[in-house]
Amino acid sequence: MDDLEDELDSVETAVRDVERAVGRVETAINNKWSTVQAIVGIFIAAGLWALVGDMWHSKWRYALSNSVETDKVLVDDTPHDCAFLAAPLGEKYCHYVSDM
Repeated sequence: MDDLEDELDSVETAVRDVERAVGRVETAINNKWSTVQAIVGIFIAAGLWALVGDMWHSKWRYALSNSVETDKVLVDDTPHDCAFLAAPLGEKYCHYVSDM
């Protein structure tokens, strides 16, 4: 009779352990980001990174750091850098001078 009670106790303990493990797995799955959320987060981060770069080379930052008015600051347009991913036809903006 004692052996049977010991067996029942060990089975109950094992079932409780399995229930806790399943609960932890379910919580982890529910708290995980979906793939779409991760992709959207990457695009937002890339956009913010580009925005910070554009702000760093802006007229108002140069005017502020050099203590001049914004209308006196001239910033050249950013040059093209060989539109590698552009369509195969048309201008690629990859002109260079050869010394040969």
